[in-house]
Amino acid sequence: MNPTEHKVNRSAALKIYQWCKKKYGRSKYNGRYPDVKFRKGDYTTEDVWGLYDCEENYIYVNSSSVITLEDLVVTMIHEYTHYKQNMRVDWVVLCKYFDSTTFDHPLEKEAEETAQRDRVSCLKEVFDVIIS
Repeated sequence: MNPTEHKVNRSAALKIYQWCKKKYGRSKYNGRYPDVKFRKGDYTTEDVWGLYDCEENYIYVNSSSVITLEDLVVTMIHEYTHYKQNMRVDWVVLCKYFDSTTFDHPLEKEAEETAQRDRVSCLKEVFDVIIS
């Protein structure tokens, strides 16, 4: 199936989220599974695809920026990886040494590597989409 045949919406985000829960499990740092908020860029800038808020424990997906199904998969896996990380301690400490706005930050690097590594598996398993 072609990835463009799937809508990029909250329903698709929740399917990916269920896949992430099954694949990666629960965070030992952040307790309960996070809530998912899929909405237009009223929380952050338009160019940000998503974020994990460790204080409120939710994954935010910016529907204004996430255009393709692959974008959505990468965003959900990336932010779910942040949910699994010890953001409260490691993020603050590591920001003293790394730029938190780039993928030089070790937690950002891990989240992006996980998303890129697993995006194809997620697309195939959840949406029966095969990409290269």
